[in-house]
Amino acid sequence: MSKNIGGDAKVVNIKCDVHDWMNGYVLLLENVEYAKTNFTGRYRLEGVLTGE
Repeated sequence: MSKNIGGDAKVVNIKCDVHDWMNGYVLLLENVEYAKTNFTGRYRLEGVLTGE
């Protein structure tokens, strides 16, 4: 199931069919900045321009 949160952005809820306490959310955004988490869930965004 996905929910539109404005513009082209959407939130997708991911749930486990076996364990009802296991779930997560994915934000679908149009953005060139992204990162993949490591095995501990941490990430680093490099080369991001500073804002105004």
